[in-house]
Amino acid sequence: MEGINACHIRDGAALIDFLAWLENKLTVEKEVLDEAVAADKLEELRSKHKYHVGPSFDIISSTGANAAVIHYSPIRGNCPIIDPNTVYLCDFSAQYFDGTTDITRTLHFGKPKEMERKVYTLVLKALLQISSDASQVHTPLRPITFSNSIPTRPLFA
Repeated sequence: MEGINACHIRDGAALIDFLAWLENKLTVEKEVLDEAVAADKLEELRSKHKYHVGPSFDIISSTGANAAVIHYSPIRGNCPIIDPNTVYLCDFSAQYFDGTTDITRTLHFGKPKEMERKVYTLVLKALLQISSDASQVHTPLRPITFSNSIPTRPLFA
């Protein structure tokens, strides 16, 4: 467990460095970056950390409508410019000698539209519901199981 915790701390530190870099480039320097450039920067930052082996899967760096595409992967030279006024999704996983990580973040670097705020809030409520339900029902002898309707309840209320 120590290794798993340690690799998540290192990967989280790389994520923070990446997000600070990306926010600065998009909102302060007003630099034009595409999804692939962002993915490359994230991997560059992660590769500097102790015990880093490489990605577990291609980094999903997606802006706007691409953020809704499951298992999307930007194609170098043929992917959109990151628009700070739309949703940006980053999903990545890494292999370290002491563990494996998997992190997904959905961000907005501008002012979100009302629909984006509403959907983000509903998904957050669903995740909080899962967390709350999991803490009440999970024991070593009784694993967590959910019907699909439980975590999605806030989305359809």
